[in-house]
Amino acid sequence: MATITLRNVKGSALTFQEGDDNFSNLNNDKLEADGGTFTNGTLTGYDEGSLYTATYSATWAPDVGDGNVQTMTLTGNVTVNGFTNAAAGQSITIIFEQDGTGNRTFSTATIKFAGGTADLSAAPNSVDIMTIYYDGSDYYGSLATDFSIPT
Repeated sequence: MATITLRNVKGSALTFQEGDDNFSNLNNDKLEADGGTFTNGTLTGYDEGSLYTATYSATWAPDVGDGNVQTMTLTGNVTVNGFTNAAAGQSITIIFEQDGTGNRTFSTATIKFAGGTADLSAAPNSVDIMTIYYDGSDYYGSLATDFSIPT
């Protein structure tokens, strides 16, 4: 595995040779940011980024550009039929929280769910987590309901 010399770790500017070595090492190990290739390495320090809080909307098209994990407090029923600026390979995790009234529903005309249902928990303040994946032509959803602390 190649070693990459980092300026902030070294505490001073890189020499020309260290810069050249970094480029050679990256090329040899196939780490390409735009090419989508990561070979023979370990990914460390990864996180999903900050949690994006979406404002309630009766018809919502989440934008993955806002973050891969988003939350929405439901103050009414919600319909989601796809992403804003959808691109193949995108996925999003949505945390739906019922408001103090509860009984808010989710509907879709385009997202395929196992068993053909996507019923949210109805209890006030209940929490459900939905993941949606877009393959370029179809949306696939998965829903886990009624998150709570075990007793």
